Amino acid sequence: MIICDRILTDYQKETLEKLDILAQKIDTLTAVVAISSHVQPLLQDKAKKDQIRVLFELGLSREIIALMVGTTPGTVSVRISEMKAEKKKVESKGKEIVKKDERETV
Repeated sequence: MIICDRILTDYQKETLEKLDILAQKIDTLTAVVAISSHVQPLLQDKAKKDQIRVLFELGLSREIIALMVGTTPGTVSVRISEMKAEKKKVESKGKEIVKKDERETV
């Protein structure tokens, strides 16, 4: 990173890296606060799996989702993997149906 055309010392580089990490965390926190106030009504009365899906689709990390849903990041990862596998299964079935229809029309 160049600031005022001078070379940064190692200490300055390390400080800038720490500030970048802090800025990312603040961005995440801001997103969580904004999302939670709008999404909370959507999450009420839903199963944890559905809550996880909604929050994951909003782009939140597994750690943040776990905190919001009241579970562990590991559980969130398992649920997300299950959802992805389900989605692939549904997509492949859809492709099979399209291929079958194409063969029948020929």
